[in-house]
Amino acid sequence: MGKERNIGSLLTRWYFITAALLFVGLIMQIVPNSTVMVFANAQGKPNIVAYSYFDVMHIGYGNWHFFLSGCLTLASFVLCMVNIWKHNAKIAIICSVLSSLAFLVAGVGSFLFTAVYYLNAMCWITLAILFVAALASFVPFLAMMKK
Repeated sequence: MGKERNIGSLLTRWYFITAALLFVGLIMQIVPNSTVMVFANAQGKPNIVAYSYFDVMHIGYGNWHFFLSGCLTLASFVLCMVNIWKHNAKIAIICSVLSSLAFLVAGVGSFLFTAVYYLNAMCWITLAILFVAALASFVPFLAMMKK
């Protein structure tokens, strides 16, 4: 009974940590300077413009990765919040997969459609937070597997 209670409190703490990281990541994605797009001006020099993950400008230029990453982060955050009270292994797996996909899709969008040279600090911080959230989301899953 004591070990069961320990694992339950560990899971709750890690879901709170993961939810907090996903929330911070979601806020970073909403901020207007979280992604950049590079356009060429009349002289052929790069014109760098910053946008939010949820800005439709990306979709208009065929880069739907950022919008999809934002939606995956939101879905993972909601599932993580639900799992704080449920402690369901299936929800934990889905939360882990969604948060990992959010990081991977954001990374693909950043490195495929924007030269790494042009990425600003907000882009790197957002990717780092999504990466840490993806790693943190696997801890409860692993603890539930040992149960």
